[in-house]
Amino acid sequence: MRRKPPPNNARTPPQLSDEAAYMMQFFLEDFYLWFSRTYAPQIQRYYKPWYSGPAHPPHQRCGGSDEPF
Repeated sequence: MRRKPPPNNARTPPQLSDEAAYMMQFFLEDFYLWFSRTYAPQIQRYYKPWYSGPAHPPHQRCGGSDEPF
């Protein structure tokens, strides 16, 4: 038995009060910070094969000790 497709208005987000929108954003930001802090080692391990940071610190030149004086 086939299901009916949802009506067009089902794709619009639900209406929230200003307070509810603020509280949802607060919760999501808090969750994101917690998740990032808790799983930081795993996230860094995942990205490590592709990006290991800059090749040299930004205050040093690529050519080594190339002092102007």
